[in-house]
Amino acid sequence: MHGTSTVLTPKEPIGPPGEVAFDGWAQQQIRQDELSVQSAADYKYLWMAYLGWCSDHVLSWSTIRAPDLRKFLDDPAPGKGTGRRRAIHPTRMSAYTRQRYWRLLFGVYAYASRAGLLSHNPTLDVEQDERPSIGAADRQSQVLEPFVFTQLADPARIAKLFPAHTEANWWHVRDRALLAVLVETGITVAELIALRGVDLVETGQGRASPTPKRQRCLFPAVEEGAFRLDVMETSVNVGRSLDIRADYAPLLHDWLQWRQRLLTERCAFRVPLSERAEFMARHDRDGPLFVARRAREGRAELPAMVAGSVYHSVSQALTRLRALDKLQAEHYVAKGAAVVRNTVIRRWIDQHGPVEAVGRAGLRSLDSLRLR
Repeated sequence: MHGTSTVLTPKEPIGPPGEVAFDGWAQQQIRQDELSVQSAADYKYLWMAYLGWCSDHVLSWSTIRAPDLRKFLDDPAPGKGTGRRRAIHPTRMSAYTRQRYWRLLFGVYAYASRAGLLSHNPTLDVEQDERPSIGAADRQSQVLEPFVFTQLADPARIAKLFPAHTEANWWHVRDRALLAVLVETGITVAELIALRGVDLVETGQGRASPTPKRQRCLFPAVEEGAFRLDVMETSVNVGRSLDIRADYAPLLHDWLQWRQRLLTERCAFRVPLSERAEFMARHDRDGPLFVARRAREGRAELPAMVAGSVYHSVSQALTRLRALDKLQAEHYVAKGAAVVRNTVIRRWIDQHGPVEAVGRAGLRSLDSLRLR
């Protein structure tokens, strides 16, 4: 009615008790700003995989005991997500996966116990020295050795890692530019995939300042001929603008020329003449900055890369780099884009301090810095 207000009350959780327990914990974490919506969705996948493991072992999540939890954490990671690459250690979880699962189990069971959804919290019976933690060796594996990263960040070395001998290898040009962006900006794989053509602009070429609402921390301007990269706001990371030094400009120019060529090919063969100008302008601006290898196939739009292909490109670069320079690792070191990001953040911490490192990395708080 006019002049009255309606008070909305939260709905009672509906669903199986195991899912209700997770949803209650996740909502609490989001309200306390301990978890983003996207992270909650990621943890939901892990929780459902855990419930599946319980079912496979004829166990109930609400009556499970500490020995069963220890067995779960010692087993291979459950679930077979589409696009999930093969585990490094197929017989057991990695240390980081075990720690993520422990945080999840500890939190959900604590919430369920307080909410009266179960009679006993089994995580309290797991001894302190049996609870997953990240050791020094495992942490070290998530950061590249300084001499390796120095070589990886060398524009001349990047060009040698992806030798495009013929036009059939056009994606090698893409991978050079992709690697240059990663070693300079430390952006996440999701942010890299989400980049559009409009997000990369050469300094002095049409935009003198960052796009509004994306710049969250102020960095010194770089030399003429450099590039500026705009990273959009997401539910996980903060929007920001980052500079890419002029040293990398040739790698970026080469890829932008190839991207334009791919776009022109698609336009010429698949779009009516009357629509070509609009098509070129729209997809040059809004199309993905880094396109998939199937860019010459299928639909008219340029297809974006996927996480698996980014991982392949970066791991291939690191493998080739170690082979070319005979750089043997003393222990296992991760090979995906995440280890590049971790290394970049580590350097920012050392050079600029943790506060600026958080801003450059697009993190929401100092608590997100987990590198020692």
